[in-house]
Amino acid sequence: LPLSLQCFVWSGTHLSSDLGCIPAFFTGSSASHCASTTPVCSPNPPNQRNTQSLTQEKKIMTGVISHTNSNTDPSARSPPGSPSSVIDANKKKVQSIIANAKKESQQRKREEERERKMKENMCNVMEEKKDDVERELWEKMAPMAWHNSVASPDSIFNETYKITRDVLRDTASRGGYDVIIEVGCGTGDIIGEMNTRQLVKIPCIGVDINPDFIAFCKEQHPSDQCEFHVADAIKLVEWWQSMGFHLKYKKPLVICVNNTLNTMPLELRGAFVDEMLDLAGPDGLCLVTYWNGNFFSHALVNYYKKNQPLCGTFDLHEHVDWDN
Repeated sequence: LPLSLQCFVWSGTHLSSDLGCIPAFFTGSSASHCASTTPVCSPNPPNQRNTQSLTQEKKIMTGVISHTNSNTDPSARSPPGSPSSVIDANKKKVQSIIANAKKESQQRKREEERERKMKENMCNVMEEKKDDVERELWEKMAPMAWHNSVASPDSIFNETYKITRDVLRDTASRGGYDVIIEVGCGTGDIIGEMNTRQLVKIPCIGVDINPDFIAFCKEQHPSDQCEFHVADAIKLVEWWQSMGFHLKYKKPLVICVNNTLNTMPLELRGAFVDEMLDLAGPDGLCLVTYWNGNFFSHALVNYYKKNQPLCGTFDLHEHVDWDN
């Protein structure tokens, strides 16, 4: 072949050389290595060359192109080293590399998914254990241990509990509610005392997950106007309907007070609030109160430290100003 054929460059549908722009008839794999669709033209246009020489080289090119395209027999093989055989070999290599890359990518995704599921399962197990610990703590807590910690004469919560009862009394009176339900009533120091002190004239119902707490409440606050039941806060509406209370009361005041919500596992709080809202319904009210976190240091010294059998043992560092 003439030396000039070695400098041809594929570009889209044109073949470029120092001959200028010559239409290319190669398609498919023969042009797979083209990097552009814009014809590349020589700075020397054909009209500046010898017309006879140009015609001769075009004939040579046409013969080369025709020879290449004439090989339509699938069983026929291009001679080793020919442009077609080199392109086919490179194409197979690229396809092999792509296939291997896909396999590796799929394998990595499967491994990542397995790892994600393992972590998720571990987290679920840990959360379940945490839930079990929290539930067991409140289900088995001795009533007097809790009652004495919040209702003893020197308890820092005496004033807080009094204010809470007064707020609930005023809320129930202004809203015209026909029943008060305290979720997580503990030893009855709110709902039981409201009834005992006759702060409200409407029925009061206290529910708690700890059966010993409920037994303590019934003993400490016997009344026809106040009743106590063991119930799961996550199944509050189901329990309410099973008791037939949804037929008896139409405008309930549902309360969860004095940081009870924050003693529940974090992942359960949303479902708990949803249950209270559903129980209250469109005419009722859901009221939740929290302790002021700005006074946590005060509670740490005057409650947690003084009730270590209930709250656990810990040390207070002297360099901290616990009073402020």
